[in-house]
Amino acid sequence: MTFPAIKLHHLYSLDFYQTMRILFEDLKMIDVAHLEGAIKSKAAGTSIPAGIVIVPGILQIDMDIKMIILTAHKINDSTYMVNSVGHGDTIFLNYTCSDEIIWQGIEYLYHMYQNLVPK
Repeated sequence: MTFPAIKLHHLYSLDFYQTMRILFEDLKMIDVAHLEGAIKSKAAGTSIPAGIVIVPGILQIDMDIKMIILTAHKINDSTYMVNSVGHGDTIFLNYTCSDEIIWQGIEYLYHMYQNLVPK
């Protein structure tokens, strides 16, 4: 039997600043090994990759050109949703915050993944 329903869906987002929000269908889609490698490189003071892959083929951040490249659905002027199959438009977003804010967001995302995604 089918029936209508209104349900609340909990999604996690990566918010770099007020006008930049990226929603994730599922945190399991994140390439945690790549994030961990980039974070360890930064902490060790070694060469940091310019292109940081968050979700392979779907979301990456290029810190050399200050751009976020994602395949997503635009929800509104500040919110984008990425899904695990990579459907959506390819979007190039120039970011206006400092690279340190980007790094903080990446580190927060890594720690949230570690605490929330079952191993």
